[in-house]
Amino acid sequence: KWSRYAPDVLPMWVADMDFAAAPAIIQALEQRLHHPVLGYGIASAALRSQIVAHLALAYGWKVQEEDIVFLPGVVPGFNMAVKAFCAPESAVLVQTPVYRPMLEAPGHWGLARREAPLVRDGTGYALDAAAFRAAVQGAGAFLLCNPHNPVGKVFSADELRAMAQACLSAGTLIVADEIHAGLGLDGRPHVPIASLDPAIAARTITLMSPSK
Repeated sequence: KWSRYAPDVLPMWVADMDFAAAPAIIQALEQRLHHPVLGYGIASAALRSQIVAHLALAYGWKVQEEDIVFLPGVVPGFNMAVKAFCAPESAVLVQTPVYRPMLEAPGHWGLARREAPLVRDGTGYALDAAAFRAAVQGAGAFLLCNPHNPVGKVFSADELRAMAQACLSAGTLIVADEIHAGLGLDGRPHVPIASLDPAIAARTITLMSPSK
C-alpha cells in the first residue's frame, strides 16, 4: 500500500501492520524457532481451552470446546457459511456501508445481496430497527459486522438483541464477523451476539481472530 500513492497520502484501506510487534509476540516467535521443524501444525487441546477461558473472562460468554472450528481466516469463514447454509438464489442481508468482502460474498455464490443501511444519528451511526425487520424477511443469512467496519460502531446489547430477534422470527442465520472485538477505545464493552441467549447462539456462527 505504501508504493501505490504519493508520499503525502496516508493509505488506510489495507489492514497491514504499521507498528512494531509487541515484545511478547517476538518472544513467542523466537521460542518457536528453537524447534527445528517448521512444517504444518495442528490446534492443540490447550489452545481450545485457552480460547474458552478467554471468551468467558473477556465477555462472560460460555462456549464449549467442541463448538470451536479453526479456519484460515474470517473472510473465508463468512463465505463458507453463506455457501453452506443459504439456499440457492436466496438473499443475504448486510448493513451498509460495510467492509467490501462482505458486500461481495453473496455474489460469489449466485445469491442476492440485500441491504439494511445504518443511519446517521448526529454522532455516528445507528440501527434502523424497523427497516432491519423489513429487510431480513426471507433472507437466508445476515452478515453482521460487530464492531462495525468501517463506521466503527459498537452495537449495544439492546441493538444486537433487536437484530437477533428479527433474525429468529425470520428464520435467518446470523453470521457475525467479530474480528475487531478487542479493539474498543472508549470503554464500551464488546458484546458477542451469540452470548445474549442460547436460542440466538443456536442460529449464529461467530467469526473471531487473534490477527487484529
